[in-house]
Amino acid sequence: MKIFAFYVNYSASNYIDYPMKSIGDHYVAAFNNLPNHPEIGNGNCYLVGVDVVDASSGVLIGTIDPSKFVKNPNGSIWNPNTLIYFDLYSSYAISYYSTTTKTVNSTAKTLFQLDPSWIPSSWTDYTTLTFSF
Repeated sequence: MKIFAFYVNYSASNYIDYPMKSIGDHYVAAFNNLPNHPEIGNGNCYLVGVDVVDASSGVLIGTIDPSKFVKNPNGSIWNPNTLIYFDLYSSYAISYYSTTTKTVNSTAKTLFQLDPSWIPSSWTDYTTLTFSF
C-alpha cells in the first residue's frame, strides 16, 4: 500500500437581502502537512469548481468555475513543512430568490491525479457546506 494523504478546506459565507439570498466569499485549499514521506504528495490536484444546489430538489442554483478564483489574498498561514496544492479565494456570489427558509448545499470539487502506478490514479473529493436560510 502507498500513502497519499491530503486535506481540503472549504469555507463560504451566506448573505440575506430579503428575499434575495446568496453564498459568497469562497475559500478553498488543498494541502497535506506530511510532505517529507516519499509516498505523500507525489501527485497533483486541481480545483474543479464550486456548485450550489437546492438540497430538497437537487436543482443546481449556480456554479463557480476555477477561472473565478484567485490566490488567497489574505495570505493564509501554513506550517513551513506543509505542501500546498492550492489556496484560492473567490468573491463571486451565487444568488437566489426565496421567501421561505431553504437549505442549500455548496460543494467544492477537487480532482486528484497521481502517477498511473497508483490504483486508483485519480479521484474527485467533494467537500460540502450546508446553509439553511
